[in-house]
Amino acid sequence: MTTTAPDPAPLAVVYCTDEDIAIRAPQDFVALCPKWQRLAFGADGGLDPGGWVLSSATVDFEANGVAPGHVVALTKPGAFSPEGDLFAVASVAGRSATLRRLGRPGGGGQPPAAAGAAGVKFEVRTYGPQIDNASYEANKFFGIDPNLASKAPDKLYEPRELRQFVALTVLRRMYAAADKVAAGDYDLKLGLVAQELTDLRGRLQLQWGPQGEGQPPNSVLGARTRR
Repeated sequence: MTTTAPDPAPLAVVYCTDEDIAIRAPQDFVALCPKWQRLAFGADGGLDPGGWVLSSATVDFEANGVAPGHVVALTKPGAFSPEGDLFAVASVAGRSATLRRLGRPGGGGQPPAAAGAAGVKFEVRTYGPQIDNASYEANKFFGIDPNLASKAPDKLYEPRELRQFVALTVLRRMYAAADKVAAGDYDLKLGLVAQELTDLRGRLQLQWGPQGEGQPPNSVLGARTRR
């Protein structure tokens, strides 16, 4: 008898994206993310004359699951930094992906190659599994419940601090894992991220409803009381 494990069932709503991780730790985004978590990579990337559309003859971005919120690292001698310049994915259509600057609206800032470019190396890695786990734990910790109308994720009034909370949770774990196997400044960065996460946890309050007037706010104090 052959048995198979069920496919992972990610949350319908998570509270940060790869772009949020990249904004917090741009120098370490690629290094911290396991290679097996890359969605797409190739060396035949082309940038259109406008500079924002990345295309590939061999890689179907859409079929590989690349989506808005993911991050592309572009490398090419003389054009991008050796470790890769990071851009957010704005939209995807088959073998093409429209890019934008991290944290900026589409078309904002200088494009990666205003005159176009060919032979660009590209790679898309995702922290999806870690973001999913951290979002699940945030649900449990703060009492967010998609099955309760008054406490559903889409009823959160201002989720920005929750987004930071989940991003920092992911980074703390990734820095801790990297610090065990690699030399460098990961220990220092782990300490800084852990302290920022502790400070945020102490002040974070979740409010509900279109103007924050719904359910009483959930805070770390309330979470401890429920436990």
